[in-house]
Amino acid sequence: MDLVKKAVALLKQGEAIVLPTETVYGLAADASNESALKKVYQIKNRPSFNPLISHYADIEEIKKDVILDSRAIKIFEHFSPGPITVVLNKTTSSRISDLATAGLKTAAVRIPNKKITLEILREFAGPIAAPSANISTKLSPTNKSHVEKSIGNQVKLIIDGGEAEHGLESTIIDLSSTKAILLRFGTITSQEIESVIKEEVFLKDYDGIIKAPGMMLKHYSPKCKLRLDTANPQKNEALLAFGEDQIPTGFAETINLSPKKDLAEVAKKLFKSIHELEDKNYDSIAVMPIPNIGIGLAINDRLKRASNT
Repeated sequence: MDLVKKAVALLKQGEAIVLPTETVYGLAADASNESALKKVYQIKNRPSFNPLISHYADIEEIKKDVILDSRAIKIFEHFSPGPITVVLNKTTSSRISDLATAGLKTAAVRIPNKKITLEILREFAGPIAAPSANISTKLSPTNKSHVEKSIGNQVKLIIDGGEAEHGLESTIIDLSSTKAILLRFGTITSQEIESVIKEEVFLKDYDGIIKAPGMMLKHYSPKCKLRLDTANPQKNEALLAFGEDQIPTGFAETINLSPKKDLAEVAKKLFKSIHELEDKNYDSIAVMPIPNIGIGLAINDRLKRASNT
């Protein structure tokens, strides 16, 4: 059977499968099927108060489930398919289950930029919920092997799309009110969004209300300790370096995220490199400082949440 048809058949049967995207791999299920969504939450051991992102092939399908204003249309037309998610108010006839939205009147939606996943979405012709294909709060998967070591024995299909192009989850912008609010940093920056919608984008501090994925204080964590301090190497500790100057010594192993200090390269290599080091059973991983500008905001957001204990 053709891989696209096989994937669609499993989704329509209420199964959970794994799809590649340009950000990270997603654990996919029919967003309108409550029993299928329960499988996703169970496989991930994810709390049901943490909503899921629904994925689509195009804007016309999105319009069936959420209310798009002019800002949302501009964002989708400019950045999609691509690594951006928009939170919008649901339509009265929305197909997205309340379980996917944690009972909220809003839903997070996006159009991924991966050829085979877009083909599956077109053939399925409905919203597909797809949080990262890993155990909740743990490291996000950027290739098939990461999925296999985390949840590989719990799904019937894993589609191999190679290494994720961006390596970080999508930027999330909330347009469900008159203010544009950034809920999660990603490779598309708030400045880029502002230049498209021609209004200020505000940053939301964590206040205990989970309106979109990636807002929990502890998230993206490896099985070993992650330290944002490289001044004093610890026993059996690896290092994630940045740049070519002043790289500290004394670590058991060093992986350079970007000798040329390219933040896009860091984003792409971050989770993959942490996966590689945690598999070698180091006691901890130290990370050199990353500039907190542009994509660096997203990188440091992931590192901060990953280092929370």
